[in-house]
Amino acid sequence: MKIDRRSFIKVAAAGGAMAAVGDTTLAHKVSGRVLADGKPISGVVVSDGLNCVETGDDGVWSLPENEKARFIFVTVPSGWRTDRRYLKYEGPRNNYDFSLVAWGASKRGSFSFVHIGDSEIKPGRLSDERKWVAKARDIASASGAAFMVHTGDIDGQRMPLHAEIMNDRTVGCPVYYVLGNHDIKGREKGESIFESVFGPCWYSFDAGGTHFVSTPMMWGDGRPSYNVEDVVGWLRNDLVIAARKKQPVMILTHGGVDSRLWDLREFFTRSVVSTESATPFEITAICKLKAVVHGHIHSNYFHRTDDGTIAIISAAPPNKNDATLQVIHVAADGAVNRAENIFDLESQWHPDDAAPSGGWKARIDNGHIHYSMPETGAGNVFVGSVDYSGAGTRGLYAFDAKTGVKKWFFPTRGDVVSSAICRANKVYVHDTFWQVYALDAKTGKLIWRFDARDEIGLTGTRLWGGASGFSASFMTYDDVSNRLYIGNACKSLFAIDPDSAEIVWRTDATYGIFLGSPTCPAICGDVVVGRANWAGTYGYDAKTGKTLWIHKLGNAPTAKERHRLAEPWLECMGFPLYRNGRLILTGHDRYFEVDPKSGEIVRQKKLGFDVSCFTAPVFLDGRIYFGSASEGLVCLDEKSLDLLWKAQVEQALYSLPTYKYSPIRSLCSVPVVWKGLIWATAQDGALYAWDPVSGERRERIFTGVPYIASAKVSDNRLYTADFSGRVRCFV
Repeated sequence: MKIDRRSFIKVAAAGGAMAAVGDTTLAHKVSGRVLADGKPISGVVVSDGLNCVETGDDGVWSLPENEKARFIFVTVPSGWRTDRRYLKYEGPRNNYDFSLVAWGASKRGSFSFVHIGDSEIKPGRLSDERKWVAKARDIASASGAAFMVHTGDIDGQRMPLHAEIMNDRTVGCPVYYVLGNHDIKGREKGESIFESVFGPCWYSFDAGGTHFVSTPMMWGDGRPSYNVEDVVGWLRNDLVIAARKKQPVMILTHGGVDSRLWDLREFFTRSVVSTESATPFEITAICKLKAVVHGHIHSNYFHRTDDGTIAIISAAPPNKNDATLQVIHVAADGAVNRAENIFDLESQWHPDDAAPSGGWKARIDNGHIHYSMPETGAGNVFVGSVDYSGAGTRGLYAFDAKTGVKKWFFPTRGDVVSSAICRANKVYVHDTFWQVYALDAKTGKLIWRFDARDEIGLTGTRLWGGASGFSASFMTYDDVSNRLYIGNACKSLFAIDPDSAEIVWRTDATYGIFLGSPTCPAICGDVVVGRANWAGTYGYDAKTGKTLWIHKLGNAPTAKERHRLAEPWLECMGFPLYRNGRLILTGHDRYFEVDPKSGEIVRQKKLGFDVSCFTAPVFLDGRIYFGSASEGLVCLDEKSLDLLWKAQVEQALYSLPTYKYSPIRSLCSVPVVWKGLIWATAQDGALYAWDPVSGERRERIFTGVPYIASAKVSDNRLYTADFSGRVRCFV
């Protein structure tokens, strides 16, 4: 039953959430005073982690004794800050006092804040860690940030170090921390380290007139002593005051849809957010929820609910491969205007806006291009775009293949991370909201749309994982059977009719997370193989969808064996390829060939370095070429699998393989053969060409912005699309 705001306030007030405002006559006094610039201030909320009360005109507040209390904390109001927002609870007493000072950056009206997450800092890299904190400080200062928030995964014993280098003093504005899953350590009271460094695991504060609630993960590397009812009990009491004040609300959390606290089954479709408690309530029914800001998925992400009212925003880590510092700009009514993403080495990007000699250069209107390798057909070049900022510019672009003139743009519901497919004057595109579109390739007119959200659980099912740029895979078109194979992370693989969008069959994977890889299914005769990073590799009957074999965690009897045997199948971001009756794969630290019918490895080569990246082998004259995460282009002898040579690239300006730290020399793309040379785009901002026999570098065309997408050769032209949205044609 939906509870409206008025009923919620009435019920919560009757339950005591608003009792004892300014009352110091309780039998067991837990009380204090809040002063602002030395004077009493009324209406400030103080809490013991369950009960929430407001100060009276004299600045005094009082709470009943709560044996489960660990802290007394103040909800810092808009326009103020404090050096001490919480005190350790030491039993009944009357001097739990707080002092506020004016802070203009958070006064009522439009404002900005800096968002980071998942830093998991390394003590051995402390000088580098201090550099990004200093950069965050400069960004906070330049943007006039009201505060900075770290949305979790600070990581265990490193919390004191993190608190030392990133705090109110070192960054020049209030800093708030959220409890992530990797911050919960130990079999009992796993939140104890966090509490000893950062205080309460759940709390609230105000900025710009908006009310922020910070909620913890309910699971992690250890076991917390609190439960859902503890957090929701406080949340209900906290929000009744926000609802009465008609404040817009934002949720700061780590897991987004993966917290075990928030029920977001109807978040995107009906803009509904409920609690996962025994007696749940809809936060969206009683408050004007404006955004859910989170981390956990290690990627930039900005989406709005279908009606556009609520934003869900994530930021990549500030110190790893895809290092991002995010500034979120908020309107006076609490609505998120945009997210400004500032990449680690962006100051070193120097885009070349000159067209290639004899070719052309074009640019998408806004946004970025991820893995969307240019696709050609019907006289056009197609590229997909992603939208980090909330500008609504995600979709598919079509440019004239000969001139680069923009023909049309089709907006999609989610980001277009992967490549489009063009067949018979139709172009198919897949977005991260699990929508598949068939468009007229010449005009961009929609022919049909296939909505996989209900089918795979984005709607109506609790998501224990994140829907991100990694949650929608590349598609594969089977010209023989006239089927379109669509992977959705590791949850399902669909075979659909490309003319009618009818489902021929679908599978249900047994690994229920949404951290997948955007690599494409491979058609291996009468077998279809799908891959999902961290989840496994799956073989299905192409006619029926029946599972033939699976390689995933748990196949081996012991933990040590399990990881050793499973790693090549799990760290598997490379595109699978079918050649001469064998499934060709790269993953973890090796190249291997597999019998697609049984899933058994026929032969393999352990390389001794990381090849978990978005690459695929290319075969030419008895040699095999593919990219790597750290060693540039790799060349093997096809017969012996001996390593013939490696060709290094420069340091990446931006790099997407997760859990890597600078400097990274990655070539995470699919090489192509053009004009007798091996060509590949690199994340150092260059297009390379090598001699296929010797590995000697013949060309390095520096275009100044990192490439995430691979190059495409068509009609003796080479097409590239860089991360900034520049599309080029080389002739």
